[in-house]
Amino acid sequence: MKIFRSQIALMTFIILMVLSSSAFADEKDVLKSLESLRGNVETGVSYLKYNELIANALVELNIAERTIKNMAFIKEAKTCLKHYINARDGWKRKIDLAGDYAEQCEQYMQQEWGEAARALERTYFALK
Repeated sequence: MKIFRSQIALMTFIILMVLSSSAFADEKDVLKSLESLRGNVETGVSYLKYNELIANALVELNIAERTIKNMAFIKEAKTCLKHYINARDGWKRKIDLAGDYAEQCEQYMQQEWGEAARALERTYFALK
């Protein structure tokens, strides 16, 4: 009887570990996509590649919204992605308008990327 109980306890522990690690996998996917955006911004990225990275992050976040119960994490991840999207929109205006507005658009992009980085840090804190 004692062996049976310990086997049940061990099986329960394994099941809980598998379930919790698969739930955390969605959060990791979101963080990975946001970190990819940050890393590419820091090292240099083309406008087209940047759009692909945003699309990937949107997919990961949409999946996570349906599977993750940690609403603080979702809120911060959405805020982070919103800033990356805002920067993309500024980049598009910079391309379209050029001339005198280029510097203003560049400043806006830099500001939004800074806000995105801060939001990403808050996203990590929301995991705890």
